[in-house]
Amino acid sequence: MTLILLFPILGHGSGSYLSGPDSLGRYNKLQSFPAKKLVKATFGGGCFWGIEEKFRQIDGVSATRVGYIDGKTKNPSYKDVSYKNSGHAEVVEVTYNPERVKYDELVKLFFAIHDASQLNRQGPDVGVQYRSAIYTHGDKQQSTASKIKARIQKNSRYKNKKIVTEIKGAVKFYPAETYHQQYFEKKRRALHQ
Repeated sequence: MTLILLFPILGHGSGSYLSGPDSLGRYNKLQSFPAKKLVKATFGGGCFWGIEEKFRQIDGVSATRVGYIDGKTKNPSYKDVSYKNSGHAEVVEVTYNPERVKYDELVKLFFAIHDASQLNRQGPDVGVQYRSAIYTHGDKQQSTASKIKARIQKNSRYKNKKIVTEIKGAVKFYPAETYHQQYFEKKRRALHQ
């Protein structure tokens, strides 16, 4: 339901940003773009499996990978993040072509796919690793994310709730274990084998 409401926000008028599944329920592969045109964006909004799946569907996204950021342990494992209070957030690092999808569109999608008013949780998942956060790569992303957060706080479902999303500069990103990468895509493929 949320994504249906999101289409007018993301639309450029030419094509759909969400590529639909084929007859077997598989999503199209991510597009390849020249490396010099690619930019990174990093988002944390609950369990990284779900948010990665949403960003993988966006036209203009070249790659995604899930991992951990903003904690006190070097090279954390899922166990460290989940059970040993490492302080990291579960995030998705999105690599995209800004000529195909703009950063502000990714930020708007981020706010549409999770509840940014829940402190250190998303639904049944509770803990600081599930915090709502945007880790920016440069001043322009920082400014854009802050403006969108303020606008959404005033004019949306958050009017009577405080958005708790942290917006801060990206620090060292640690990729999660292979098992967690493209988790839903792997599960979907396994169902059709």
